[in-house]
Amino acid sequence: MDLGNYWLDITPDSFPYIDIDTDGFASGTIYATFTLRTKHVTDVSISLPRAAGGTATVDYPYGPPGSVTTLTASPASGYAFSSWTVVDDGGGYLDSSTDNPVDFTFGYDNATVLPTFTQIVPALSQITVSASVGGSATASVASGMPGTIVSLSASATNGFAFLSWIVTDAGGGSISSTTENPAAFTLGNADATVTATFAGNPTITTLKNIEGGSVMANPTSGNSGSSTTVTAYSRLVTPSCPGS
Repeated sequence: MDLGNYWLDITPDSFPYIDIDTDGFASGTIYATFTLRTKHVTDVSISLPRAAGGTATVDYPYGPPGSVTTLTASPASGYAFSSWTVVDDGGGYLDSSTDNPVDFTFGYDNATVLPTFTQIVPALSQITVSASVGGSATASVASGMPGTIVSLSASATNGFAFLSWIVTDAGGGSISSTTENPAAFTLGNADATVTATFAGNPTITTLKNIEGGSVMANPTSGNSGSSTTVTAYSRLVTPSCPGS
């Protein structure tokens, strides 16, 4: 006996086991029908919290799972972009944690990505102070951040006087005056070199004539360490005759 055709609606509750009672009758044909149930997919979002040192933007903050959006980090002044920190990927992923901009692929849930920034610390600038013959020079500090004001002081040795400051290499900085002592030097973005110069104090050569001649100097004055020419002149003395 032919049972005929039987149509069964296979549901998730009955699948994969289905009992069919034929009561001992002959075999027939059983057909199963399946219904494709599509899940309604809603857009998911991505949020970018504000971080210390900068901000971040996203081209499309919402999208269906599998779609791609682009994240861009913008550091504030004095900061540099460091990396992306995925707080919650929502099943999605970043193409790279260090690229900027970077693509993010949405998952099936909302995501949160945090940009991180690093503060830029300028390198210290050095200042080298030297002195010419006749004295010494010092700086209040040997290094500092660009914009730091350094006090320069010159001390002359005996017989010399401070003359001026010579800035060999300013390094982007500046000096308040080349003739003042002390002077203020503002550090730039690079190392600087300054030299204090000195001059000897003028001295006068005093010559004393002696009996029977005289002496002369040329020149009669000059700075310490300079030379002069001394010439002695004799004077003819006529002896007197006794009784004359």
